Amino acid sequence: MVRLAIAGHPRFELDAAEVEAAQPSYTVPTLERLRRPEFLGEQESLVLLLGADAFAGIADWHRWLALFDLAHIAVAHRPGYPVDADRLSPALADIFRARFTADPAALNASPAGRITTFPMTPLDISATRIRTLLSKGQSARFLMPDAVIDFIQQHHFYSEN
Repeated sequence: MVRLAIAGHPRFELDAAEVEAAQPSYTVPTLERLRRPEFLGEQESLVLLLGADAFAGIADWHRWLALFDLAHIAVAHRPGYPVDADRLSPALADIFRARFTADPAALNASPAGRITTFPMTPLDISATRIRTLLSKGQSARFLMPDAVIDFIQQHHFYSEN
């Protein structure tokens, strides 16, 4: 489905190692692999994009502190609701304050370690909502690429029958 979703978008590339892995995928090992010399290497700036809710829970992630050695983190938040350090866990709040930059261009100056935030108009699209619509036989058109919807319908994914 990812292949179908990114078809025709030359700037997107499927990481087959993640898709075909037999074990759960964790972000730190993925970033470590991307940092190998045959991929990006250690000096290329790399940015991990997260939503504000995911970022708020990042301290629960596998080896989360290593993320900052491997990538910058850009946090998308709803307009008018910026990331508030006082609402983060104490450990994450300290890191946020120490690593935050209001200038996203500053991420180009180093390969990893900074945090920036930006407002993003939310769309009411979630995997849960899409699965619910499809399981009820309702349309998910415009919520994902038509090719993905066709694939899901051909293989009867998420249907109640």
